[in-house]
Amino acid sequence: MISFFVTVILISDWKTAQLMDAEAMQRADATRFKEAGLGAIPKTYPYDPTKLKKVAASKASKGA
Repeated sequence: MISFFVTVILISDWKTAQLMDAEAMQRADATRFKEAGLGAIPKTYPYDPTKLKKVAASKASKGA
């Protein structure tokens, strides 16, 4: 049978490992967030939606 002190040590080590994992995740998130703010903006459209396309005036006026 496992003694009480061994059980306490195992639980203590397990909680410490969980805290270390949480801290590592927070550091990784902070690093990713910083890199995302410094990097180029990812292209999500095959074209630039802020640019207006030129419509041929001759085609538009003939239809009306």
